[in-house]
Amino acid sequence: MLTPNHSLSAAFVSDLLALHAALNETALNKARDCLLDFLGAALAGAHETRASHEAILSGLGTECTATSVLGLGARADLLTAGLLNGMSAHHLELDDGHRYGMVHPGATVIAALLPLAQARAVDDGSLLRAIVVGYEAAIRLAMAVQPGMKHRGYHATGTCGAIGAAMSAGVLLGQDSAQLHTTLCVAATQAAGLLQVIREGSDLKPFNAGQAALHGLLAATMGNVGFTGPADVFGGAQGLLKVLSDTPQPGRLADIGREAPAIHGIYVKPYAACRHCHPAIEATLVLRNRERLDIAEVDSVQVHTYGLAVHLHDHRRVQNTADARMSTPYSVAAALRFGAADMAQFNPEAMADPELQRVLDSVEVVEDPALTAEVPRERAARLTITLRDGRSLQQTVPLPKGEPENPLTPSELLDKFRSLAAHVGLPPERAAEIIAFISGERPGIAQLYATL
Repeated sequence: MLTPNHSLSAAFVSDLLALHAALNETALNKARDCLLDFLGAALAGAHETRASHEAILSGLGTECTATSVLGLGARADLLTAGLLNGMSAHHLELDDGHRYGMVHPGATVIAALLPLAQARAVDDGSLLRAIVVGYEAAIRLAMAVQPGMKHRGYHATGTCGAIGAAMSAGVLLGQDSAQLHTTLCVAATQAAGLLQVIREGSDLKPFNAGQAALHGLLAATMGNVGFTGPADVFGGAQGLLKVLSDTPQPGRLADIGREAPAIHGIYVKPYAACRHCHPAIEATLVLRNRERLDIAEVDSVQVHTYGLAVHLHDHRRVQNTADARMSTPYSVAAALRFGAADMAQFNPEAMADPELQRVLDSVEVVEDPALTAEVPRERAARLTITLRDGRSLQQTVPLPKGEPENPLTPSELLDKFRSLAAHVGLPPERAAEIIAFISGERPGIAQLYATL
């Protein structure tokens, strides 16, 4: 644990190694759940982005084809595989996350680990342990720099995700503390990702996840070579914590080993939109189902929510599907129109629906300081729907479905994966085979990855 004379970076590495040595079956089973959720999101994301990802592969012109790329039936070098896996996993906004850290760990950590596990023929236990360590590193660092990092405009999935991917790759390679410290230093100086990429119709947000996976793999490679990094790349005068945030909380890094592994605190997304949109989506679906609402009855909608869910998420004009997934007004209108917020509700055909567009123009998103004050303990939305007959309906959701306090059931997790597998054309028996590998019923996850 941290002591006054112990650098933040050295203590971070030491605590991660101690965690790695002490993991129990509960944490490893959680890693299996995260892995299955990642595969569903990444396979569906790859299906939706096949043309662009194949263009990236062609443009890079690499002749090294050591590892597979998820969902493309193609092979690439290790770094490119990590890049494309991460982009696929984050593309549909269906990957896991952590509300205290505001980071998506799976899209970076697992994206990097699977091709590395394939290349090194790694056993399942080693892979699962590395997943838990990677989640720990990404989430604990994110908790130490949030919300100041977000206010500065950094995307935690790009910055902290790179650290998580690097630490997980390092332990998978069996690095000692000195090597892992170098890996950390390399990852820290590469950590990058701007929130500007979710503005103005940009669809580059998934690149932040992909480059974090790539940089994590590169950092672990550098760590194996034997370079020397600074003594404290985290806590130094120009270290990562001071660069990323005006209000860092370095004590959060000391929670490694004191609390349950951070992987137990992740959320799983039931809706294909930014997590900040989910409380309002859920409130909409509750009212629609309970009152048997038809969108034609709706006159206007008001969403009161916390501040972070307003900034960058209150826009009514959506320029493309990526922009729609970031918009609470669009998400609410789509949920009202179709009774769902899955992939299909964010495609161009749904976006062009006249009734959806009519209600979208009426949705107002407003910050409620009382709800802001409850963040991150709660991420709430209070939805008010005014009907054309003058009636007013209201629903509040303190924490949306998928949080550890309000989790998806095991059957719901499996249903989500099966639905995504069906979307990409996998027959039910193939989906069942994948589930058997991930659940541990059949060994050989790295070998399975090579076939996906």
